[in-house]
Amino acid sequence: RDRREQDYEKALNEYREAHKTLEEWRTQIGDALIKRTLPCFRQLQQHQITLAHEQNRVNHFTERAKAAKKAYNTSMRELDRINVAVHGARRDHAAEVAQLQAAQAAAEDCLKTHFADRESSGPS
Repeated sequence: RDRREQDYEKALNEYREAHKTLEEWRTQIGDALIKRTLPCFRQLQQHQITLAHEQNRVNHFTERAKAAKKAYNTSMRELDRINVAVHGARRDHAAEVAQLQAAQAAAEDCLKTHFADRESSGPS
């Protein structure tokens, strides 16, 4: 309870000090000047509200841009991974085709040699 009473006293003193300062300013500059400048302060307040709203929009779009960049980078990494896999598969396929062609050529050479030997040795 003592803490709450101290907080209340502090807040009350701050209020009284602010009110005193307000009255001093009012005395120095006069109510007429305050009334003349009040529309400007209201307009300033409205501009500050608009500015805060626009800053929130900018922050929102900045976050969306960050998310889009992250998604783009993820997609590019995935495309690169796919590209590497496709080139690897093509390379492996080309190597298999080359091996099959070499085996086929060797088999054809073997057959040619075998039949050439049979023809040169005559009928058996």
